[in-house]
Amino acid sequence: MVPAVKKNVKLPLFVKFVVIMILLSAGPLAFVGLRTININREALQTSILELHTQLAKSFRDKINDHLGVISNEVSYITNVLTTEDIPWPTQETLLKTMLDSHENIVSISLLDKTGYEKIKVYNPLLEKQPKLLNLKDNEIFQSLISSNQQRVLGPLYFVENSPRLNLFYRLPNKLTIFITLSLQTLWDELDKIRFGKTGHAFIVDNNGLIIAHKSKDRLLTPAIDIPIVKEAIKSVTIGSREYTDKTGENIVGSYAPIKSLNCAVIVQQPKNEAYYSSIIIQRQAISLIIASIILSSLAAFLIARNLSRPILALASFAKRIAQRDFSGRLNIKTHDELNDLIMTFNDMSAELKKYDDMQIDKIIAEKTKTEAIIFSIGEGIVMTNHRGEILLINHQARNMLGIEQTGLEGQYLWNYLQEQKLKDTLEEIIREKDSVSDEPIIKEIDLSGDNYTKFYQANKKPVTTPKGEKIGAMMVLRDITLEKEIDRMKEDFLHSITHDLRNPITSIRGFLKFMI
Repeated sequence: MVPAVKKNVKLPLFVKFVVIMILLSAGPLAFVGLRTININREALQTSILELHTQLAKSFRDKINDHLGVISNEVSYITNVLTTEDIPWPTQETLLKTMLDSHENIVSISLLDKTGYEKIKVYNPLLEKQPKLLNLKDNEIFQSLISSNQQRVLGPLYFVENSPRLNLFYRLPNKLTIFITLSLQTLWDELDKIRFGKTGHAFIVDNNGLIIAHKSKDRLLTPAIDIPIVKEAIKSVTIGSREYTDKTGENIVGSYAPIKSLNCAVIVQQPKNEAYYSSIIIQRQAISLIIASIILSSLAAFLIARNLSRPILALASFAKRIAQRDFSGRLNIKTHDELNDLIMTFNDMSAELKKYDDMQIDKIIAEKTKTEAIIFSIGEGIVMTNHRGEILLINHQARNMLGIEQTGLEGQYLWNYLQEQKLKDTLEEIIREKDSVSDEPIIKEIDLSGDNYTKFYQANKKPVTTPKGEKIGAMMVLRDITLEKEIDRMKEDFLHSITHDLRNPITSIRGFLKFMI
């Protein structure tokens, strides 16, 4: 299994600058902006809920004040009526005075202990068919008689869609003041309560039945399934909440219980409408934040580009210098410390160019001398690397090897050899490992044919750097054909002399043996 190669991901300097600058500029701006938006949104929504709560509370207080004014006047009348020997006309006048001072009172009457109306005054605008009533079977009246309470309020009821309320006040002389109160004026004021486009108020009794609403078709319909109604009829204090109605719409509502009437004032408004100003402010603030982030990001981009451009140019320029290209100059003006660095790089490049030119001249001179020496040597010289690629070959070597082409540097030597024996021998010599003592490897190559004689001697020695690293091999090729011919001639001469001298000596030895 081949192990996975770990790649080093290189993040460009410009990207780093941009990211850091954007984080430093847009990050705090976005955090502070969003935090401020949330705080302002919560504060504004809290204020809206408090406004709704105050609307419900103010209408509840208005109803309680209305009943309180009547109770105060009843207390005054009660004190007068408890005086002994007050004639009936005076009592009627007192009741009539109270009736005239309140346009919402339908009628006022005095009940005896049996519940029969003895005196009754009424408002002809509200009571179309007045008559004396006998309330002995009235549950509210009986509860007042059988208890120690001084005042009892009856349940709310409607007469021709007009809300009415009965109030019973006990007098010390066993008489009872019976007041029928019309709440139509308060209900009309409730209908006028408007906030936003659809915000409104309504009243429910302790059973969750709607007893006051801007829509007449909603009167006396149950609303106990509305979450805020359930909470309001159980609560003893004002409150507010958000909830979802049957249609799935989010609603913001407040409530204020009216314990004297066993009902509660409910104020509600769609959430989107109630918080519309908050939503608009939030959108505008977000738009401003986004615009600010875009501007700060653009500024960060420009700053990052101005910072990274000279650095990247310096890196590119340094890379060119590393490649021995000293011809260019950096023409970037930054008007800061980087400008000093750029000028220093330009000066350094100019100095390196001067030094490089001097070194090139020296190298060229040395190379010319070396080539002159190598090409002046009578032997063939071939230098290759360990793979057999030609690094250097002189004219004599090309002639000896039968190579006519020039510019062979980097080419394999044996690709240009015609004789197979020469090719195999030189390839074997080049690929043969050098000895530990770096002794030269010497081999003779017999290239003789039927009609001619040719011998070469290959002398191979490793080429090493000053640090001792072996980078190839140097072969010296010598044509030793003449030497071989001379050696052969020497051998033939010695053989002939030996043969001629050996024949007379043999004859003399024979004659001597015969004489003896």
